[in-house]
Amino acid sequence: KRPLAGPGRPLQVWVLARQHPGETQGSFWMEGFLRRALAPEPDPVVAGLLSGAGPGGPVTLHVLPCMNVSGSRAGRHRTNAAGADLNRSWGRWAGVHTRADASDGAEVATLMERMELIGCDLLLDVHGDEAQPYAFLTRTGLGAPAVDDGVRALFAAFREAYRSADPNLETPGAVEPVGYPAPEPGKANL
Repeated sequence: KRPLAGPGRPLQVWVLARQHPGETQGSFWMEGFLRRALAPEPDPVVAGLLSGAGPGGPVTLHVLPCMNVSGSRAGRHRTNAAGADLNRSWGRWAGVHTRADASDGAEVATLMERMELIGCDLLLDVHGDEAQPYAFLTRTGLGAPAVDDGVRALFAAFREAYRSADPNLETPGAVEPVGYPAPEPGKANL
């Protein structure tokens, strides 16, 4: 495993959307993200992150606007053309037991190889839930076996930083609770 960012190594930030092809909201989020990140005159937050003025040093972005191209082309809602739910393939390729429907997912295996080679300090996996009328950060991954209190603290800090950059995050109005319930430690639905 590669070390986290430090002197001489920028933060490796991976951003992907559309593991589930039918969650087209991810494309709209990605469009806004890329417009902000690639603007000729980026806002101060983005400029600071990309230049290294942020808290972790410089950032290298790796962007996959549509992770599940074969499923999108096939008109699928949740699976790739081979019938695999990519979102359920991560655990299989990482050696963690998952449900039987993760029988394929070469897209995930290939991406994980690249992440292992290059490094991954942060992964933003953008999904859409048509039943939720707002954007939210899921806490599902906080139940993964390798997550400790340090990772939970990083998630909380990220969530607060995101909220300060986008006050629309997790503002459901009359809809409660926000997002999906947090799993118990070690009980994530991988």
